[in-house]
Amino acid sequence: MSSTDLQPLVSLLDTVLGNRAGSTARTTIANLALQLAGSGLLPAEMIYPASWAALLTIAGTRNGQGAEVIESDAGTHLAATSTGYNGASVPNAGRYTWNSSWSRWVRIGSSGLASVLAALETVPTSEEYETTDDTIKWAFSDGLGRILFSSADFDKPALTSEIYESTDPENSVVFVDEAGRVLAKVGGGDELPADTGPSEETIAARGSKTTLGARLDVSIDAAGWPIDYEWGSWYLRETRMRLRCLKRAEVMKFGIAILGDSWSHNAGRWSGAVAEALTAEYGSYGSGWIGFGYPNTSTQLRNGSVLTGLYSTTVPSGAWTSTYYTADTADAALLTSSSAGANLQVSGPAADTTFLLHYVGTADGVVRYRWNGGAWSANLALPDGSPAGTVRTVALTGKPAGAWTLQIEVVSGTVNLCGLTCSRDASGILVHKLAATGSHSGQWAALDATKWQAAYAALGQVNLGILMYGTNDQRSVFIPDFKANISTLIDRMRAVTPSTDILLVPACENGRTDNPRPMSQYIAAMHEVAATKKCAFLNLQPLFGEAYADYAPGSARPWFFSDTIHPDPPTGGRVIADAILRLLTQH
Repeated sequence: MSSTDLQPLVSLLDTVLGNRAGSTARTTIANLALQLAGSGLLPAEMIYPASWAALLTIAGTRNGQGAEVIESDAGTHLAATSTGYNGASVPNAGRYTWNSSWSRWVRIGSSGLASVLAALETVPTSEEYETTDDTIKWAFSDGLGRILFSSADFDKPALTSEIYESTDPENSVVFVDEAGRVLAKVGGGDELPADTGPSEETIAARGSKTTLGARLDVSIDAAGWPIDYEWGSWYLRETRMRLRCLKRAEVMKFGIAILGDSWSHNAGRWSGAVAEALTAEYGSYGSGWIGFGYPNTSTQLRNGSVLTGLYSTTVPSGAWTSTYYTADTADAALLTSSSAGANLQVSGPAADTTFLLHYVGTADGVVRYRWNGGAWSANLALPDGSPAGTVRTVALTGKPAGAWTLQIEVVSGTVNLCGLTCSRDASGILVHKLAATGSHSGQWAALDATKWQAAYAALGQVNLGILMYGTNDQRSVFIPDFKANISTLIDRMRAVTPSTDILLVPACENGRTDNPRPMSQYIAAMHEVAATKKCAFLNLQPLFGEAYADYAPGSARPWFFSDTIHPDPPTGGRVIADAILRLLTQH
């Protein structure tokens, strides 16, 4: 075939030519599309239904399969949980993943279009700026940041043509540097400023360096934050005051709550070491939260108390069902039984005098309890509260002198147990470990706000909240949603106690090879939330190393466990504990 046989350039094709077994052959566009879809080269498994109602009629083909409902569906629905579509109200539009064990579509974030629109809202609109780097090249863009013209060597990914036309004639033309910062805006009769080079102020600011950027890079990161692993320690106001009073042996109580995932849930990693060190130095006034909702066979992985050496729980006897990181309780967990005789057991030291059982009531739930294997108490009804499903507490009395073992047994009906708090009338520190292994920030933010805050308030005084997230968010939560989730948790904690200090601690990078986003993005996002919400911030990354290879298993500094996801408790866990203790107790 010669070039003279070709028709003029067209926008659509009916057939295509290609090679088949060494010979030239023709096929239809439809057949080509089917071949590409079957090859795995195209994302054929992604589903794009017209509405949430349409998605509900489709069953996923594998765990983790994706779907996206477009923005035109403005409705809402109840989010998926392990028991049905009965969670918090969420928008229909957004991104979803198929949970095979639940056989349900789980909303994981906003749609791609929503993210783009949110990003466009941040396009600068100021009239004139001066670039801080006089080596940066220039380009024209319209008011929405689209490149209209660029110099031959302008380095802008995915834009290789020289001239682009704005699709909106009303948009002003702006003059931007390579980093997208607006230098000047052209609209109406405005004219571009003459290129007079860097100002005297810029020249003076860069000192002996060739550019201002070269001077600032050694002390300020790409997001504009000072290069330091600690930031905002001045926001730990309640912490500083209360620890100083305790240090002086003055009457004072200091309550701490730890929220997060498996990095914090395993008391042997860092949370237990921090609690032990603080209570040893400043005293203790109780157990902190003793959770029942995750009765793992491992004492470190069982919810239990953060002080595992003082307070122990046994694996429950009888038929129990665990609801994990979806329950509207303080630690997002719940233990349920309708089996008469099913029981659980907790042991602790002699000093405690007040014991509160936390539960979610039902119409017929009845339990009884006993101390140290003695006589059973009278039957104790656990009625529902208002609103229904809200955590309630009841005092367990009659503890004998000395160390104790408490046994709680189902008598009749359906019983929902959350956990136990033990306290005494003394100054000191009390630490609640509320983290849930396997959870991410979106699941915590999806809990019912009113019910969770009621459960959190039932813990009593909390003066410091430590939030450590990122590892599970990295696989499931987009950055804008991550920032929104962390902000939501902060708001809920402060809604209960407005003066609560907050310390944000993002995880450092792990060794998974299929992470869709680097942990550095979540670290920067949490730092931004810390500044916005006036929280302290602790960056673990520089304490572990520049990159994961610096502390991976088998490296010169093997601080991560062999699963490549978690810090190894005897090494990496101690690094975390040391960093948190230094930040809290700078004295």
